Amino acid sequence: MYDFARSAPRFVREGVVDDVGIRGRWMQLRMPNATRRVSCEAARTRTWDTDCLPRERFPLRVKLTLVDYRKHWLIISAADKNGMILSEQKQLAYLKRRSEFDKSQSPGKNFIQNLILGFAVGGPLTLLAFRRRRKLQQAANAANQHQ
Repeated sequence: MYDFARSAPRFVREGVVDDVGIRGRWMQLRMPNATRRVSCEAARTRTWDTDCLPRERFPLRVKLTLVDYRKHWLIISAADKNGMILSEQKQLAYLKRRSEFDKSQSPGKNFIQNLILGFAVGGPLTLLAFRRRRKLQQAANAANQHQ
């Protein structure tokens, strides 16, 4: 993604950026003639909250420099009436780090990491659920005996 963002033709759009309803990587760019989803990171992500624009200031009237990355509009830089919000250098540095990390993650490695995480989190939660169910069953049995 970094190589594409660095070398692809850029275009500029002005409009109002806002959340799409759920907090995540997608934002909505409302322009006078259309509405389009834009993102700080157009690839699949493991962190569902990538903030390159200050969400506390949404809705935000901005001028965005964008790249069309596989039919997703990827934000390269952003500026509002007060000046630069997201510099091109900062965004490209982030995309470079993200791309290098993604290259190091093979599907097999990702599967093993998720499997270990699932057992690490799911195992104790399953034990707690069995314990809770046993206590509820004992309470129900005790209530039935008293009737």
